[in-house]
Amino acid sequence: MKLPQNETGNLTENRVKEKLESLGLVVRKLVPDIGIDFLVVNPTNKDKCARIQVKGRNPKLIKTYRWFQ
Repeated sequence: MKLPQNETGNLTENRVKEKLESLGLVVRKLVPDIGIDFLVVNPTNKDKCARIQVKGRNPKLIKTYRWFQ
């Protein structure tokens, strides 16, 4: 069964966010989505940030993920 693209995207974004937060990073979801899904900041060096776009694939069909672009 194939998941709709928006479900696959949301699932992958949530997994990426959880992983980044588990590393101690601060993750903000940008609204509106302007091609960048997350703004990520290291709390010990707030001057630098990473802009991350997440790409997802159907996890039931494809076991590997293409997360960061």
